[in-house]
Amino acid sequence: MKNWKKILIMAAVPLMFLSCDEDDKHDDRNESDFKGTVTVNNGAFTMNNIKVETEYTDATSGCTIEIDDVSFSDKMPVTMDMTIKGVKFSVENGDTILTGANLNPEIEIGDRDMFNLFPIETLTGRATKSGLVLDINGKYQDTMSISIHYDGIRFKY
Repeated sequence: MKNWKKILIMAAVPLMFLSCDEDDKHDDRNESDFKGTVTVNNGAFTMNNIKVETEYTDATSGCTIEIDDVSFSDKMPVTMDMTIKGVKFSVENGDTILTGANLNPEIEIGDRDMFNLFPIETLTGRATKSGLVLDINGKYQDTMSISIHYDGIRFKY
């Protein structure tokens, strides 16, 4: 009887590690965190250590991109959080390709949620095992054209 308990325990331990490994792989496919640099209008303004999170739902809902505590100009008095929903994605050679057009992100400044502040005309990006590159083009309050480039590395909290 004691031998059977030992055999069962020895068989169960590797299975526990396998199940943890599968969970980790699943999390990597559904959510990713990056930290990098935002460059606005070809270097007119740069902001470092910007956190970007991507969450992949499904082909219908697309991807959600969250950009935290970001500013797009030294004239902006506060930073904002931006959530971009409905970004299309596909997988190509192990990389995730992001595309979007005519998107209206939710922008949170302090405790205020704002829409139509920065409509996105085009969004393209590529997430790899090591990082994320995003290019976003739009207009701030329909007056000033803004081109945003993000280059970040993947990290875990």
